[in-house]
Amino acid sequence: MTTITDKNERAMREGMVAKTTTPNLQEMIALLEDKKGEVQARLHAVLGDRAPIFTQAVRNLLVAPENKMLRECTPKSIMRSCMACATTGLSLDPAFGQAAIVPFTETTYKNGQQVVTKKAVFMPMKNGLVQIANNTGMIQRLMAAPVYEGDIKYHDPFTGDMEYNQEPHERTKLIGYVAYLRYINGGDHYLYMTVEELEEHGKKYSKSYYNKSGLWQKNKPAMYEKTVIKRILMKWGSMDVMANSKLITALKYDMATPSSMDMSQATPEYVDGVDDNIAAVEEQEAVDVTGEPDKQWEKMKPKHKETVVKIAEYARRCGITYRGVQMRIASGRVKTVKFGGVDFIDTTIYPPMPRQDVKNHER
Repeated sequence: MTTITDKNERAMREGMVAKTTTPNLQEMIALLEDKKGEVQARLHAVLGDRAPIFTQAVRNLLVAPENKMLRECTPKSIMRSCMACATTGLSLDPAFGQAAIVPFTETTYKNGQQVVTKKAVFMPMKNGLVQIANNTGMIQRLMAAPVYEGDIKYHDPFTGDMEYNQEPHERTKLIGYVAYLRYINGGDHYLYMTVEELEEHGKKYSKSYYNKSGLWQKNKPAMYEKTVIKRILMKWGSMDVMANSKLITALKYDMATPSSMDMSQATPEYVDGVDDNIAAVEEQEAVDVTGEPDKQWEKMKPKHKETVVKIAEYARRCGITYRGVQMRIASGRVKTVKFGGVDFIDTTIYPPMPRQDVKNHER
């Protein structure tokens, strides 16, 4: 039964939509709330009775006046990123600080033309990672805290063991952040990073670092805390904890968009951390193997183009998702290729052989 209050609330929501209407917004609201559509079907399959609450949280994000950039993202990327969040069981309500859907601008090339696409990615936050880890039932305490000059009495850089300075001292100069992990069955672990190390990590692995509206600039403490929490889980998380499907999804799709709404078949499409360690040399060009973005590609002989495509196909089979191939070209020949941060040697060999084991790189 629809009450007057329900009608009023619906009218208010519709009024809010009217104020912030864009072509994308109308399309996204329709995709999100279509009871017979794929989005609702998959949300109900994952969340059950909690699907309506999650749906409303997504709607609130879409219509919020401050989320203009999010509304400009492709509807598919938003819905797929929301699906990744739903799979982890985390809330998108900003009040809980568990997860967010973040807009990014991605530049690719097609037929020699630059193509700018705005897409959304899923980003679990510190509170979200802590909640998932705590829900495994194996962790007694997982936390992160700022470290000020004079706080640390003892720190072993090899084991991570630390001792806090109990003597009175001024806590004015921030020097780093520490994560602490204690298991229910015993075992304490620390992971400490200086501010300089955290900043270097952000610059190296986050494309959003220099974005003035990004969290690395607007809320550094939140990103510092998330970084040390994520790293302590990766370093000291037990096999049982790290085997948790929700934690796997949160870590796997951090700063990524799923390639499909079907999370059992999806792979992460990263916008963060995929281009680290790529030197900006004059001969090096970014080449999208699905198109012909630049003159370097056009100059290449067919056999070299075939080499690049085969490397791309090989890397995809190994689980690396990538938007293009980084090449060093000299005298019209492909000298080296980087795919997803992995170096490939001797690009005349079929199939191409990776210089190092193919693996997901830390972001």
